[in-house]
Amino acid sequence: MALFDQRFLLKLERLHFVARSVFTGHHHALSPSRKLGQGMEFADHRDYTAGDDLRQLDWNLYARAGRLFTKLYHVEEDQTVYFLLDVSASMTASPQKFDYARRLCAALGFIALANLDRVTVVPFADEVGTPIKDLRGKRQIHRLLTYLEDLTTRAAVAPTAFAPVARGFVARFRERGIAIAVSDFLDPKGPEGLDPITSARFDLTLLHLMTPDEMEPPWRGHVTLEDAETGRKKRTQLTRGLIRAYRKEWDRHLRRVRAYALRRRAFYAEVRTDADFDDVVLSSLRRSGILA
Repeated sequence: MALFDQRFLLKLERLHFVARSVFTGHHHALSPSRKLGQGMEFADHRDYTAGDDLRQLDWNLYARAGRLFTKLYHVEEDQTVYFLLDVSASMTASPQKFDYARRLCAALGFIALANLDRVTVVPFADEVGTPIKDLRGKRQIHRLLTYLEDLTTRAAVAPTAFAPVARGFVARFRERGIAIAVSDFLDPKGPEGLDPITSARFDLTLLHLMTPDEMEPPWRGHVTLEDAETGRKKRTQLTRGLIRAYRKEWDRHLRRVRAYALRRRAFYAEVRTDADFDDVVLSSLRRSGILA
């Protein structure tokens, strides 16, 4: 997985995660915080970006430099950002999907590390895998990248099963924070299996990965279809009627995941693997409210 260039990393440093809840942390963190008052210690400046609190602009520096800068403060508490990375077999049906998912975790992980939040990555399929935990500070980005580069998917028969994963996650990680599920959400039982995470009062974000072939199958005629997670094969003919039925089922799948996010007050974003990566992170996720 190629490292990001310095220019892209500098852009990432200007972003931070939007949390719906206030979490109890352990360390000072960097934030253009709206929580003014005792315990706020000035730390640094960064270039102003749209959405920053106007009260935090440094007008004295603007008078000298002619540019807008936002003041950063040490706040009393940091937060933990958990990445639940789907490593089930369907994620590697197209290598593009799994590579894209890992790049997302790397980029978003860097944003959290740059803001002195703690980062934990939890791989999963039908159960919680071996995580990397409590990374903090930009110097940890290389550990994060190495972990993601070395991460392999489970055996080809491992299906996606959110219910045991969610139960295992909340049993193992008691400190609340932002939980970001990076997945194709191809659990036959639906995303409702994630309920234990929201019940435990984690802030949930759903990043829904999909490939162009999943959205619009390019094949026609007699084909052999194979279920990526079970290995079951079926010989069939892809007629126009069958393609129309597939599109309806795909739309139903999308509506179900979107509706779940709405019910659980979770942030949600659809991520196409043929979309420009920089635009997804720097623009799309900000429009979705996940980043600011």
